Amino acid sequence: MEYPVYLGTKLKYLVTITAVGFSMVEHNFDIVLSRGSKSKKFEKDELVFDGENYFIAFDTSDFGAGDLNATVTAYVPDEDFSDGIRTEIFKMKLTNIKA
Repeated sequence: MEYPVYLGTKLKYLVTITAVGFSMVEHNFDIVLSRGSKSKKFEKDELVFDGENYFIAFDTSDFGAGDLNATVTAYVPDEDFSDGIRTEIFKMKLTNIKA
């Protein structure tokens, strides 16, 4: 069940990325939040890290009302690719922001 989220709410989500050969602490990743034409990219070092887990924290006022999506990109070390990186991209709807 999705609970309503209202414009102006500050949200914080736990970030969990699992991929073969990938460690969230050791390897790089980024997250792009988007709603309509508004988007913001969060680099790994811009996230909240509590020593064990990563969290993305943001204000819904930065995006406006509507469906808020997250695009997560993990840069997985993999010698099978010429640059040594296997890029894995996952997109999901986080929530619907109501005005």
